Amino acid sequence: EDLKLENIITPLSDCSLKDIFFENHKVICAITGHYGSGKSFFSVNLALMLKQAFPNQYVSMTDLDIVNPYFRSADSEQLLCKNQIEVIRQEYANSNVDLPSVPAELNKIFERDGKSVLDIGGDDSGAIVLGTIAHKLKSYGFYHFFVVSFCRPRTSTPKEAYECLKQIETAANLPVTHIINNTNLGDETTSDILLSSVEKAKELAFLCGLEHKLYHTCAKAIFNPPDSFISMHDYTKKYFK
Repeated sequence: EDLKLENIITPLSDCSLKDIFFENHKVICAITGHYGSGKSFFSVNLALMLKQAFPNQYVSMTDLDIVNPYFRSADSEQLLCKNQIEVIRQEYANSNVDLPSVPAELNKIFERDGKSVLDIGGDDSGAIVLGTIAHKLKSYGFYHFFVVSFCRPRTSTPKEAYECLKQIETAANLPVTHIINNTNLGDETTSDILLSSVEKAKELAFLCGLEHKLYHTCAKAIFNPPDSFISMHDYTKKYFK
């Protein structure tokens, strides 16, 4: 039977968000992946979805990208704050100074109940910062989302993506718990591109033993995605038009 978008596995709706993250459960979500995979794109969307699913809970978004100062979740600070999401970022985020440091305010995510999202820099070099707090994350409970785009170099095949994932796990000292298939070509994304990524994502999930922890994304601006995709909005800052 031909693959159809509406038959692809596992929706991540507000309802299933509650099933995954639990109504009264303290959760810290670390988002990692290869450069340009869409980590910040997914991080901002996840924080907003968590606030919508748990409106009475504390939700925070922490920008821990010490690698790439150009595309980062801190760019969406105004939008996040408007939706009552606390933004924790480096002192020099959104400037032309980029120092590899962990913001002191990060302790808030361990002290407060609720849901916290950590946007981590690309590849194993960015994941090193996650390793500095891995012991705390393990004691409090965590989710580690690996974001992959099979349209990117170095993750164009399941084997390449798996090697990238394992390098990040080692640097972060934190196992990946969920895989986010964020394959796209921006405005040029078609349903064929999405469909072709599904089998690759399934193979990657199989290699990691995460077959039931695999989710797919689709930008709402491309077309109206089926329920089996996480419906995403593009909040990233535009440098070129």
